[in-house]
Amino acid sequence: MMNFNDAVEAMLGNLGNQVQVIPVNQKFEELKQFIIHYVQKHDELNSDHQTIKQIANLNSIDEIEQILRHNQDYCDECLLKMYRKYALGDEDGPICGCGGE
Repeated sequence: MMNFNDAVEAMLGNLGNQVQVIPVNQKFEELKQFIIHYVQKHDELNSDHQTIKQIANLNSIDEIEQILRHNQDYCDECLLKMYRKYALGDEDGPICGCGGE
């Protein structure tokens, strides 16, 4: 039985082009969804905001941090608070601004 990535690679491979399929990292996708929810709530952004759309399409935590630093002025303390909330599973707890705790 083929998994989805293998099936797509086989179908596209039949077209004569080399295809590189990047496997999906479920833990990273879970973190990314948490970050999207956190940023929407923390910065009061709509789901169609440019920053939210960018985060949804990024493939590394470094890229996400770069977007948050540049677009939303997140500092190291802001990122640390976000990661702590993720690690504690505290998605619905209160969210403070930078240095607000």
